Amino acid sequence: MKSILVTGANGFLGKDLCGVLSSHQYQVTAITRSPGPISSSSGVKFYSIADLKSSGDWHELLKDIDTIVHTAATVHIPKNKEKELGNSFNSVNVDATNDLAQCAAVAGVKRFIFISSIKVNGEQTECSIPFTHLDTPRPQGLYAESKYLAEQKLKHICEKSGMELVILRPPLIYGKNVKANLLQLIKAIDSNLPLPFGRTENKRSLIAKENFIDLIETCIWHPKAAGQIFLASDDYDISTTDLIKLLSIGLKSSPILFSPNKRFLKASLALFSKKDLYSRLYDNLQVDISHTKRTLDWTPPFSCADMLKYTAQYWRNQNNR
Repeated sequence: MKSILVTGANGFLGKDLCGVLSSHQYQVTAITRSPGPISSSSGVKFYSIADLKSSGDWHELLKDIDTIVHTAATVHIPKNKEKELGNSFNSVNVDATNDLAQCAAVAGVKRFIFISSIKVNGEQTECSIPFTHLDTPRPQGLYAESKYLAEQKLKHICEKSGMELVILRPPLIYGKNVKANLLQLIKAIDSNLPLPFGRTENKRSLIAKENFIDLIETCIWHPKAAGQIFLASDDYDISTTDLIKLLSIGLKSSPILFSPNKRFLKASLALFSKKDLYSRLYDNLQVDISHTKRTLDWTPPFSCADMLKYTAQYWRNQNNR
């Protein structure tokens, strides 16, 4: 029985990951920075650490741990607060990751699984050529740059110590209790607002939380995972138009879609500092996971269509009682 330590255990990914690993008979130590009451799960030991850089707290917690799954990260900071809070990307995503890995190496942890981001590869793909694990990284923005820098520091630590490193780069992760842009899209569809996505022809890779958790668990035990960078997705690319249609099925709604002048829309969003939103909704971001599937003999167990409908249905059941 492997002993697993999961950081970010109260987060969107970490909470469900802890539950799944515990149900599969792993011994799970769950770490959260959240003060106050902590979610409980049968067979999971929860600990609250206010500062992930507090190496003194790690000595006992890392004792007898086989594998760390490091999901904790600073992801979203409002554009108008990047100057004020931008250093938290490096503080949490780089420095805290580095300190945890140093302590893990000293404690004899065998494997460190780092949840990075496809944004390390770049913001979008061109000419229907998907990202691969062999691409030269082209991170853009503070978040992506911090994830890439963390990857480099982890490689250095693991090369010196012999601790096995596994890097996972997922695109947008969706599922129950989804947050950020996809949540806003679900709310917009549910409100029956007209949406400017009538005939989008873009292709974007996503990954269901359940598929990503299955991949993480595979990386915990699979001997060929060591030393690898794995890209992740549902292995199915989807346009924004089809994404909305699938979410609408889960919401039991009929979306009102129209096709705007894209140049005008792009210019309008740029005026309100929302240029990145246009890219996420209209540009391509395709991920090639053939290396992941081949190396690990793994395929996503759940279909993208089913899980998108489930995501929207779960939100509807929670908010329209």
